[in-house]
Amino acid sequence: MLGKIIDGVLTYPPNRIILNGMQIFSPTEEQLMQAGWKTVTETPMPEKPAPEGQHYEAQYMDTGDTITQSWVLVDDEPGDPSGKTIEQRVTALEQNVTGISTAIERGLTT
Repeated sequence: MLGKIIDGVLTYPPNRIILNGMQIFSPTEEQLMQAGWKTVTETPMPEKPAPEGQHYEAQYMDTGDTITQSWVLVDDEPGDPSGKTIEQRVTALEQNVTGISTAIERGLTT
């Protein structure tokens, strides 16, 4: 697998590149490497379970010739304090929008 680190994020090659002033569709691995894409060396996620309140997140480091994956423990993001599911939150937003739309229509007709 090939990739580049762009703005701190591992990015995979596109289906079209510009190389030596030529537009190439479905570039070969060699063409991608000429355009600066590098081999990505992946490592397995640690088998040891993450502690409560944390999870493993992949991070990638450009080591010059290759990009190497490693794993770090990060804190889980806090959940929604209201305890609502995403579906419940979306439904509430839809109801709010409907209410606002109705109020606007009433204001325009009076």
